Amino acid sequence: MKKLLEYLEKKNIKTEVLEHKLVYTALDLANTLKADLSEVAKNLLVRVDKNYYVVILPASHNLKMEKLKAIFKKTGQPAKVVEITKESVMKKILKLKKSTQGMLSFGSFYKLPVIIDKTFTKKKQVIFNGGDFERSLRLRIKDFINIEKPLIGSIGVRRKIIVAKVKKFQKVVKKAVQKTMMRSKKNGLKRKNK
Repeated sequence: MKKLLEYLEKKNIKTEVLEHKLVYTALDLANTLKADLSEVAKNLLVRVDKNYYVVILPASHNLKMEKLKAIFKKTGQPAKVVEITKESVMKKILKLKKSTQGMLSFGSFYKLPVIIDKTFTKKKQVIFNGGDFERSLRLRIKDFINIEKPLIGSIGVRRKIIVAKVKKFQKVVKKAVQKTMMRSKKNGLKRKNK
């Protein structure tokens, strides 16, 4: 992250470093920071035919391959194969160290083009992966776009079900289990121990 911060400082980009517990997904990051899912960037390394792209979506969205293909068709470069790379391929292409580094949102660090979902253009600030599982960066989306010069388009779809409050869900399940056990005791049934 040090190199990234130095790079952003040289570009006169104001950033806020957010320290947090160890997280591996954008959804976990949003929950940990109590941030809106639409303001947390989710990074994917996507192979389009023989080329690789850093694709960035809000944590509240899933990548829609058909939409990504449509963007390439509009640019006059129709894509035959569009796929999210496996983690092992991502580590090899991006030269990431095992378990100590995450993928940066900044494709320029890997000499890869960036594609972002257009929903980010409506935001003032976005939380990006800084390449560290315990620190992230918040910066203005305008600054990110100026640095990366990404291709912008509608590439995602909003998730239908998002369990943002796992603890609340766990409490509901726990209460349901307790009620079931109480009914079983009332009916004279004994719980079997394994």
